[in-house]
Amino acid sequence: MIISETRLLIVDDNPHFRDCLVLFAKTLSDLVVVGEALDGREAIDQCERLQPDLILMDLMMPRLSGTEATRIIHERYPSIQIIGMSGFDDEDTRAAIITAGAAACIAKDASFHDFMAQVEQVRARRQSVNPP
Repeated sequence: MIISETRLLIVDDNPHFRDCLVLFAKTLSDLVVVGEALDGREAIDQCERLQPDLILMDLMMPRLSGTEATRIIHERYPSIQIIGMSGFDDEDTRAAIITAGAAACIAKDASFHDFMAQVEQVRARRQSVNPP
């Protein structure tokens, strides 16, 4: 069980999908959306300012891909957990984002239940490594 609040940054170039993720986050009382970013460059900039615990990161975005942004964020802020999100649910895509430093990858068309389960798994791992 997660005890402490988790600060979430949502990164996706689709405003409607970001809105859905914000609504999703509101279903978990201890998950707080601290910011949103439109692309990988903005995500990197916001990590310094917002210091999120968890990022939901789209892989395919303009200016800087989610995979490259994940690599940079993971190098600079190794305690931030990242869940990659992709419209392509294939092994190569998952492998690329995991290699870049993400804790997990989920298909963007996954069910609400699958999204919630993935977020909870990553949060639980983070909690076991960094207890409150």
